[in-house]
Amino acid sequence: MLGYKISLNDGRPIYVSIKNGVASIIFNCIAGINGRNKDELFVHMGGLNTELNYHFNWIKQKKLKDNDKIIIEVTEVSKPSKIVSKNSADLAKYKNIKLKNIKKQARELGYELKKLSNK
Repeated sequence: MLGYKISLNDGRPIYVSIKNGVASIIFNCIAGINGRNKDELFVHMGGLNTELNYHFNWIKQKKLKDNDKIIIEVTEVSKPSKIVSKNSADLAKYKNIKLKNIKKQARELGYELKKLSNK
């Protein structure tokens, strides 16, 4: 299957690909947020396995520094690299977690939530 071979600072390459789902490489640059006085760069490599319904990571928000060298090659990948973490992509589970967080935030801010009646 087609995928990516990623090398960071001449280290061991990571092979990113998936048979059923989405694999991604995301680069973030965070500047001037929450009083940060310097830029922060991160790379994340992960995705979603739609067959087994879970999110996974090869690299989870690795901080990059000046002069880091990243090489990305598009290549055939016979076997992706070992993932470092995974968790359920169960949408119902995430809806419940989100609801708990909203309720907590409302309480902290002094608000009361009321469920609207179904019409």
